[in-house]
Amino acid sequence: METDIPAQQSQLLGERAFLAQDLAWFAEVSLDRNPIHTDPVAARRLLTGTQLAHGSHLLLTALELALEQGMIPAGAASLRCNYPNPVSVGDTVRFTASATMDGSVRIDAEVRGLLCCQVTLASALSEAAVTPSPAMPSQGS
Repeated sequence: METDIPAQQSQLLGERAFLAQDLAWFAEVSLDRNPIHTDPVAARRLLTGTQLAHGSHLLLTALELALEQGMIPAGAASLRCNYPNPVSVGDTVRFTASATMDGSVRIDAEVRGLLCCQVTLASALSEAAVTPSPAMPSQGS
């Protein structure tokens, strides 16, 4: 599936609020019942003072929205994801996607302009262009 947006231009995929019932549901289906996600009293000890959305919930939501919008690159072969900032219960997350010059797609999830999750999907061709060959072992010492 080809992406329809020019490289580096962002396309809005959608917005999603992560509410307490969403966190509880995801904790059950993922079996990750860490109190930072499920217990508002325990979560008060965090710097945010509130429960946090699961990172994998953000990732799966990003992929679902990208799939619905036709933003998954043809022959997607790799996925990279990082979580620079947490998403608190009640936060509305804005998901955008942008194609890059090498044919990969980057999905950003932001809360009030703060990047919380970044997903990069690359095809086998774009991944080969940026992945160095393994170093040859040295012979002798």
